[in-house]
Amino acid sequence: ATLTVAFASNYLPYFVKISPFGQKIVAAVFILFLVIVNYIGVRWGANLQNFLTVIKFVALAAVCVIVFIFAKDASASNWIRPLPSGLSGSMFGAFGVALVASLWAYKGWEGATYSAGEVKRPERNLPMGLLIGTMACVIIYIVANMAYLYVFPASKIAESPRIASDVMNVVVGPLGASIISFIILFSIMGAANQTILCSPRVYFAMARDGLFFDKIADAHPKFLTPHISIIALGVWSLVLTLLLETFQSLFTYVIFGEWIFFGLTVGAVIVLRKKRPDLPRPYKTWGYPITPIIFMLAALYISGT
Repeated sequence: ATLTVAFASNYLPYFVKISPFGQKIVAAVFILFLVIVNYIGVRWGANLQNFLTVIKFVALAAVCVIVFIFAKDASASNWIRPLPSGLSGSMFGAFGVALVASLWAYKGWEGATYSAGEVKRPERNLPMGLLIGTMACVIIYIVANMAYLYVFPASKIAESPRIASDVMNVVVGPLGASIISFIILFSIMGAANQTILCSPRVYFAMARDGLFFDKIADAHPKFLTPHISIIALGVWSLVLTLLLETFQSLFTYVIFGEWIFFGLTVGAVIVLRKKRPDLPRPYKTWGYPITPIIFMLAALYISGT
């Protein structure tokens, strides 16, 4: 829901003037399209995801290269200014609030775990996929932000609702801004598709284990997809899209709720080690129990701010 609202309210209006009600309709149609694609087969959803992921990374890399080569009157000094005046209690809270938006950019890092049951050699490939995928995103996001700061100071970036477009507008003109805005629409579509592709499999697995509604465990007889789970997620996404007003409110709720459950999930590692020591554990947490405890404290801090 959050991503489709961003699609309809933040970047689509760059090309088409659209009323708030029209934005909700566009977001709803977007959700229905992704539900249908993933309903009819995992291969369709996976192919769409691969295509959109390639577009996203190529576009970000292209923005960075273009900025560093062609930007005029840019300044690398923006990378270190403004310097913090000192640490204080208010800064501790403000940092947590800032993390909400930052973590939204990285949302999806955990998505590979949703389909762990379908992964070959998960004890090897799952940690590797999480590590490589997350580090790749970290690197390209840092470079992209350095490119933005190379053109604009932090104060200007904070005021921009579409920073990539604004940067390209300054560097290569309106055509560049239009191209990157168009590509960002595809990027948002990829992120939304990842949610529709992966998340229903969590509810599907929960239902099979008797922890959720039995009907959610049904698989489509022809397409072999968790179709009821996909429909349920689509319906809930439509409800949130139509009821909540802004992209900011949606992603704030997402990060708040998500990190509560991230903390609970990691806490379950400690609980299961105690209650079910007999369970097979092909992969064991590095630095246990310190690593889970640090993660839970971080999750509490993020959710609490």
